[in-house]
Amino acid sequence: MKNTLKLMMGFVPRLRRFASAMMGNVEAADIAVEIALCRMLEQSPISRNGNELYCGLLSQVYDACLEENRDRWTEPSPPAVDTIADLLSLLPPRERATLVLASIEGCGYATIAEITKSSEMAVRKDLVQAREKLRLMTVKPIETTTEGEEIDRSAVAK
Repeated sequence: MKNTLKLMMGFVPRLRRFASAMMGNVEAADIAVEIALCRMLEQSPISRNGNELYCGLLSQVYDACLEENRDRWTEPSPPAVDTIADLLSLLPPRERATLVLASIEGCGYATIAEITKSSEMAVRKDLVQAREKLRLMTVKPIETTTEGEEIDRSAVAK
């Protein structure tokens, strides 16, 4: 048990990073991680290798984030986009989790499917959709006149 606790505590920075991406702020992320750690400790016996333990903790953090923010994520109110975290907050929770787990945490499709309780095919689809949505959010639209000339709206607005 002592080794498991030590192993769990070693995962805390990575769990906080994932929870912060899901929640949008550090305080809420810390609460989600605390809930996940408590839930894992309540499960008995905890006899998992490091990877299984980490995957289980990520799954618990994911569930805690969904529970804590269920109301907020159903209300569409896009915030000002200044940072990557702001862009991530515009994605649906499962797509956000999939993107963060794949791109930042380096998890494979099978691991992400286990954490998000979905299929590997759904993980692949969510990852493609999340990347496409981010791409569309960051690409400046180009308008053209009827003659085909490009209009730069940012220069006109100034």
